[in-house]
Amino acid sequence: MSPTAVALSLALLFIHSTFWTFCDSISVTEREALLSLRSSLAIRARDWPRKADPCTIWVGIQCDRNKRVVTINISNFKRTRLGRSNPQFAVAPLANLTRLATFNASGFALPGPIPDWLGPALPSLTVLDLRSCSVSGVIPSTFRNLSNLNSLLLSRNNLTGIIPSTLGALSSLSLLDLGHNSFTGSIPSSFANFGNLSSLDLSFNFLSGSIPGEIGMLGSLKLLNLSGNSFSSGIPAAIGNLSGLIELDLGFNALSGSLPAELGD
Repeated sequence: MSPTAVALSLALLFIHSTFWTFCDSISVTEREALLSLRSSLAIRARDWPRKADPCTIWVGIQCDRNKRVVTINISNFKRTRLGRSNPQFAVAPLANLTRLATFNASGFALPGPIPDWLGPALPSLTVLDLRSCSVSGVIPSTFRNLSNLNSLLLSRNNLTGIIPSTLGALSSLSLLDLGHNSFTGSIPSSFANFGNLSSLDLSFNFLSGSIPGEIGMLGSLKLLNLSGNSFSSGIPAAIGNLSGLIELDLGFNALSGSLPAELGD
């Protein structure tokens, strides 16, 4: 083979190798977003090493076949020593991860309010798990944009205010856990729209009023926990319509009257 042919073959091999390396790597935009998130959340280098491929090496990161980030799981991660001194709910880089389906930060300190932009910016989100994260403030009304969400887990935080009726727009929701917060007011009537809901936990808040009869319309419900609130009046007979219910906890309230015979159903 002539020197010219050898040079041409090597050039083609380089181009081919470079092309497939590029195609097999995470996009520049998403890599920069993850690096920015690594910095803002003070993730340790041992978990997210800067020079490694996030899709294959970083702990808790999963990508789809197109190398788009679909899962971030930092549950119970430890921050760097400097990050522990001033933890914040600093997740702005998530807005550039538009294919993100799961964000699990349970047990990872994120003190501060949930940003309003989170709902509109993450249309693909199916699981949002912020249990025991020291989150404060209210649930943004913009959560109604999370039309694909099936699990919303916000228990054991410092959330306040009323439970927004706009959550009723999340028709795909299967798991809703808002327990152990400081919510006030009543259960929104819009919850009757949760046709796929299998677990509803509103325990240990400051909810009051009567338990709405619309609860009986949640035909897929298997767990209902309303304990530790200030619900009054009687138990609605409509709960007897929940024929698939496995666990019912109404303890530590101010309920009165007789037990409806329909509970036998």
